[in-house]
Amino acid sequence: MSMLHTIYDHHSGYYRSVDPDSDLSKPWENTPFSQAEPCLSPLRPVFNIPIATGEKPLDLGSSPSSSSSATVVSPVITVYRVQDLPPPSLLKRILRFLKLSKESVKAVREEVPILYDKDPTPYDPLKDKVKLHEWKEYGYWARPFVNNVVVQNIPEDGQPPIPISTPELRERIASLRHPVTDATFPQNWVPGVIHRALPPKPTRWKDPVPGEPLPFPWEVQINPILQHHLWGPAPMQWWIFDRPIYASQGRTAEGIVFNYADFAQPATYPFLTHMHFNAVAGDTAPRYPWPFTVVNLKGITVIDVLVTIYEEFQVEVDIDERRSWSRLKQMAADRTLKLRMELGSTEEVPYTDVMRRCDALGCIMSFRGIEPTVDGGGWMISFGTH
Repeated sequence: MSMLHTIYDHHSGYYRSVDPDSDLSKPWENTPFSQAEPCLSPLRPVFNIPIATGEKPLDLGSSPSSSSSATVVSPVITVYRVQDLPPPSLLKRILRFLKLSKESVKAVREEVPILYDKDPTPYDPLKDKVKLHEWKEYGYWARPFVNNVVVQNIPEDGQPPIPISTPELRERIASLRHPVTDATFPQNWVPGVIHRALPPKPTRWKDPVPGEPLPFPWEVQINPILQHHLWGPAPMQWWIFDRPIYASQGRTAEGIVFNYADFAQPATYPFLTHMHFNAVAGDTAPRYPWPFTVVNLKGITVIDVLVTIYEEFQVEVDIDERRSWSRLKQMAADRTLKLRMELGSTEEVPYTDVMRRCDALGCIMSFRGIEPTVDGGGWMISFGTH
């Protein structure tokens, strides 16, 4: 493996190909596992705070899928409960009438047990943490590189796996590329084929069960490609006025673009079928005006999130909505639209466009990732200047 590949093969970027000269008698071997540190978990809502004892507290906001029951155990916390005093004596009533005494309640010290999950265990935020190579393994299976052609390998709904022999696999590999012109024919691949020399479907990733309750946003792990980093380069370099297919890696060598296998990776672990976005970090509006939901009943992937964000911010802004903005916001949007048209223009052909939602962000249109909203009610997008 070249030095360049080691820069970005942790969870995305470089995928090995199954080629005509590959030894098809050997089982598939994944890219060597990365020793890179996993990304930090997203921040959890403020109402789910680890106890200083190191034990896991009861998650008062757990989803309906949670099966644990609460029991009362130690330790306890000290509280002061306000209680009414007994009826005052005649002297105290006289003093109170003369406003010489205001005492009518008292604080009673009590010890209240803390509620914990059944069978409390040490709180470990990295428990069952998805390792970097596991995200990539799903991309290997979903959109494998065969004869250096990216093919679609996810079977249709209800279609069972299709075992094929080694001669059949070799024939299919050869059919993907013309021997003389080098033209590619990814449509010749049959989705769902299985062979020992092909990337298998990772056992970690389970297909969503229709009707089963979904985890809350803070209960899932976010794909490293989509994670929001509070500082430093973002994992993805993508201006949302441009199609996501042109997005490149943000924390590696410049110019390394994401590919179809990267985009086919799950957006979260476990899979979600619905992700409701109702906030943009830094937005000053009392309520986000353009909420939307990403939907994929087979499991939301990275490209599902990116395409939906792109489409939502491509919506044209009408004159009434623009007039509802503050004067400063209108001026920022006007300047952004002008700059966006300049970027798309050439000396021969000028580019013109209407105002779109992305222009309302000013020049803060560089995608920096997603994370749960602070109140746990949905998902939030973060943007930056570059």
